[in-house]
Amino acid sequence: MASNLGNNEELGKKITDKLNFSFKRVRDAFSTMDIGKHGNISMEDLKIYFGSWGLTPDQFDWLLRKFDKDQDGKISYVDFM
Repeated sequence: MASNLGNNEELGKKITDKLNFSFKRVRDAFSTMDIGKHGNISMEDLKIYFGSWGLTPDQFDWLLRKFDKDQDGKISYVDFM
């Protein structure tokens, strides 16, 4: 059965391109939410970014806890992924 992915070099390029695109999207999303540009997403950043959503203080707390895997009070890039 023939593969439509081409030879190994073509397959490698397709995989690399896909991974780069996916990680770029994650980096871009993180960077957008890191309003203070301090390398992490703080509660203040969340409030600015999601401010127009009408979230309650409890919802902001939940959101931070959900993504703050190491429970240090901010969302690092590693937490975000």
